[in-house]
Amino acid sequence: KDVKFHVVLNVFMTTCLTLSVLAGGALGQLVIPPLNSQAWFWILLLALAAYIAEICVTIGFARARKNIGRLAVLKYTTPIFASIWGMLLFGEKMGAMELA
Repeated sequence: KDVKFHVVLNVFMTTCLTLSVLAGGALGQLVIPPLNSQAWFWILLLALAAYIAEICVTIGFARARKNIGRLAVLKYTTPIFASIWGMLLFGEKMGAMELA
């Protein structure tokens, strides 16, 4: 029986959110802005963009069927492109830890 892509996606995203909050809390690194902060707008916008991107990736994997191996290899380029966008758009610097 096939599992619907939205079930996989929602379980994955919920698990990631839960583990991130638990790990951040356990390590004392969970910083939550005040409810009236403008940061919430950007946090929710980023979350929506990430969710839509993950939907596209999940649908792509579901439709790939025979070519899923080729598609899976391309998924590993995500950190490379994220690093490039971070340097170009946000002026981030690449250190030894980011390259490891």
